[in-house]
Amino acid sequence: MVGPSGRPLRCDLCLTAAGLEVCCGYGGDDLLRSELAKSREIADAIAAAWKAVVLAKGSFTEIPVE
Repeated sequence: MVGPSGRPLRCDLCLTAAGLEVCCGYGGDDLLRSELAKSREIADAIAAAWKAVVLAKGSFTEIPVE
């Protein structure tokens, strides 16, 4: 997604020492939010919920993933 700043907002699934983690931010060290998930299905649900909240704000636009 892209917001008013023009910077892409990303949501990634990462395998860490603690387990599967959903991370959202503007890249690099600019992490806005993260949450551990017990399974891929739960991680996908977390990411979908975060996406719905951001898109409901109305100032973000979804961009296609290459």
